[in-house]
Amino acid sequence: RGTGHDLELAWLLWAAAGAFRDDAERSVRFFEEAGEILAAIGNPQWDALAEALRFRADMRRGDLDAAELAARAWVDQAKVFGNPRPIAQSMSELGHLLRRRGEVYEAESIYKEAIVAWMEVGQFPAVAHQLESLAYIAVGKGESTRAAQLLGAAAEARRQLDAVSTDPTEVAELAAAEEQLALAIGEAARDAAIAEGMRLSLDDAVNLAVGSQSG
Repeated sequence: RGTGHDLELAWLLWAAAGAFRDDAERSVRFFEEAGEILAAIGNPQWDALAEALRFRADMRRGDLDAAELAARAWVDQAKVFGNPRPIAQSMSELGHLLRRRGEVYEAESIYKEAIVAWMEVGQFPAVAHQLESLAYIAVGKGESTRAAQLLGAAAEARRQLDAVSTDPTEVAELAAAEEQLALAIGEAARDAAIAEGMRLSLDDAVNLAVGSQSG
């Protein structure tokens, strides 16, 4: 450090954290050191990235309380930086964490901001992921038809974008939601609503996603 190549060192440490994804201890250490280097620069862009790396480290460590604090700080710093992509990314990650912790109403509100931001930057696979996430919340709220429509819209967007998820967690979550919907309204009604969603334009799907009022 202090050689004038701090950014390059931070990138190398970040890359090393990814390379050691199966070694949690090393991965956490590299994430943390890279974040410390970026935070020391004192620039809004690197401050936001430093919080993102702190979030990654806390998630790898399994400390969800610390990860939530880091995610909220990441959102705040991303907004100071002002670039819409890190704003959308940080909000998405915070939304995912909150939803999986059961804080679904705040997660829903955050997702609704994030999906609009992703549309603005043209990151349409991320829009599809947000549609799915909002659908899962709708399933839990008993909004079965709307949830199925959102899943249909997401599936069609992923098909058109050649961006079908192969992530095991996401695949399992989708299958579970589809099963819950079949139990709630029957397979025929679920499939009909999914088909309705597949006929929506992406703009209309986003409007459907953000239109439901939180409880």
